[in-house]
Amino acid sequence: QSSFMPLNEPNFGNNYILDYGDSLKINKYSGGRNEVYNLEIERDGTILIPDIGEITISGLNFNQATDLIKKQFELTFIGAEVFVNLSKIRDINVLVTGNVEFPGIYTLSGNSNILQAINIVGGITENGSLRTIVLKRNGEADKEIDLYQALLFGDIQNIPHLRSGDSIHIKSVSNLVRAGYGFNNIAVFELKDNETISDLIIFAGGLKNESSPDSLKIVSLQSQEFITSEVNSSDF
Repeated sequence: QSSFMPLNEPNFGNNYILDYGDSLKINKYSGGRNEVYNLEIERDGTILIPDIGEITISGLNFNQATDLIKKQFELTFIGAEVFVNLSKIRDINVLVTGNVEFPGIYTLSGNSNILQAINIVGGITENGSLRTIVLKRNGEADKEIDLYQALLFGDIQNIPHLRSGDSIHIKSVSNLVRAGYGFNNIAVFELKDNETISDLIIFAGGLKNESSPDSLKIVSLQSQEFITSEVNSSDF
């Protein structure tokens, strides 16, 4: 098993997209009786509910599927109370390639995202890009993901969840700049072509209180020679 993640652990959000392999537990309370339906989503994306029939829920998120199921029960059983839970999450197979420690095909929980997949494969190598990660999904255009918003600022809104058959490719890093003495976080950062010193300052957590924005120096290697130039805030 090429994963240390817990498989089928029902830890999910209401926006979790249902698909083949997920299982639902439906509790119906009516007339003093409690009935339980344990249903798995079939390959055609449907569940078969006794006395109601087939309902297509694949591709819906959990909230949408719950609303649809409750409406069908209300139409069939007057006064019934219905509670829907996700009892098992499907497993997915994902291919991870490029500049990672251990590329290959991995089995993950169906609730996994790109950050979890990168963690599973041992992380991105020194030559790998944190800002040009390509998600390839059958039938859709390639999507580029930039992890800086998540890793530097804790914003995971744009981190996509994965589907079975997805491929993740980590490209090579192209433009590295070191934020040295005077920055709050001394580190090497990856800058895109349209980014400037202002972006570097944001990534590095700003300048220290004792640092002056009008006394920065850029050291660059040009024709095998180190060139130093001074910049101030108006040049950022």
